[in-house]
Amino acid sequence: MVYPLVPFFLTAALGASPAVLGLIEGLAESVASLLKVFSGFISDRIGRRKGLTMAGYAGGAVGKLVCAFIGARLGVIGTVCLTEGLTTLGILALLPLPLEFALVLLPAIGVALNGTSSVLYGTVAEIVPGARRARAFGVFYTLTIGAGAVSPLLYGLLGDAIGVPRTFGVIAAVVLLVLPLTLGLRPALRALRPG
Repeated sequence: MVYPLVPFFLTAALGASPAVLGLIEGLAESVASLLKVFSGFISDRIGRRKGLTMAGYAGGAVGKLVCAFIGARLGVIGTVCLTEGLTTLGILALLPLPLEFALVLLPAIGVALNGTSSVLYGTVAEIVPGARRARAFGVFYTLTIGAGAVSPLLYGLLGDAIGVPRTFGVIAAVVLLVLPLTLGLRPALRALRPG
């Protein structure tokens, strides 16, 4: 929801020049390309592609694992409230920051954004009976992917109408709307508790 609007936010709200935006994007693509070449060379040299592939995915998995530990401590409701709260605060904190500080904050916002999804994926399996689980995951992923496809268009149009900083404020408010929806999971989660 936020990722596609970041370049627009960096240029329109924080005053990043097209050259700076190009440099950021160029560095990201260069690092990705160099890592591909480097990984390919190591893969050819070692001959263990599966291990390297696993190592590549390990970075994202570590973040999900951290959220799993947080979820085990705080529970689903607490973890979603924490990650969505941090996402909202992060988005709002971006608004007054100069470009250099915003670039430092963006990865942390990404971690908070992804933290909610890992906890909610597990919740689907937890609260939906086995016979209906395949359909539940299908609906969950369809809605998630659909929202991810439609929201950049809608927020882009909104950004054109009211400006990028205000649009980011709207995004932060929408993120907070997840909290009452999450609280709606309480009865189902309570019913699963033993005793």
